[in-house]
Amino acid sequence: RDRRRKENEVELLLDRDNWISGRVGDDETREPLAGLQVTALRSKWYQGGRVKVPTGERVSTDVGGRLRIDRLPSTEYYLELNGGQRIEAAITTHFTEEETRQTDRGYPRTYWPGGPSPEATAPLTLSGGEQLDLGDIVMTKRPAYRARVSFANVECDPSEEVAVLLFQSGRGLYLIRARARARCGAPLLVKGLVAGRY
Repeated sequence: RDRRRKENEVELLLDRDNWISGRVGDDETREPLAGLQVTALRSKWYQGGRVKVPTGERVSTDVGGRLRIDRLPSTEYYLELNGGQRIEAAITTHFTEEETRQTDRGYPRTYWPGGPSPEATAPLTLSGGEQLDLGDIVMTKRPAYRARVSFANVECDPSEEVAVLLFQSGRGLYLIRARARARCGAPLLVKGLVAGRY
């Protein structure tokens, strides 16, 4: 053996990709929901709790409500479903009194398995080339509320334009759900509010 020759030992961990499939339909009618955006979220621990991190793997359900997400490394996942007659938070600066009293219905952002709240979900564990068929996933239309908001004692000129951000909080993280520009101190109408802390 040549002692001048250096040798390196390399260890490789080989893993086969996993995939998830399923069919999404309406809870009441059982009709398939086409065009929903479905995102695979990776489960990670952060500050003593689970958080969901996007993997970049996103698909849309087809006309039959079917989905399939390929090339998922082995770990724990959640699915985020969003789209169709979806409920999205929005901030409006021009509105009527009648608009403040309306309630919308639609499909809120939903996490599976679980429901509309990220905190209520439990992860799916995938490993070693697993092919997981979730079967039928149902989404329920829910009411979305509106809030008329005004700010008192704001120290800025009424003609000045300011940025307004709506954050939703959970497990120490703050996610931007809506943004707008408005005159300082002007009343705002926030639409598309589902259960949660803002």
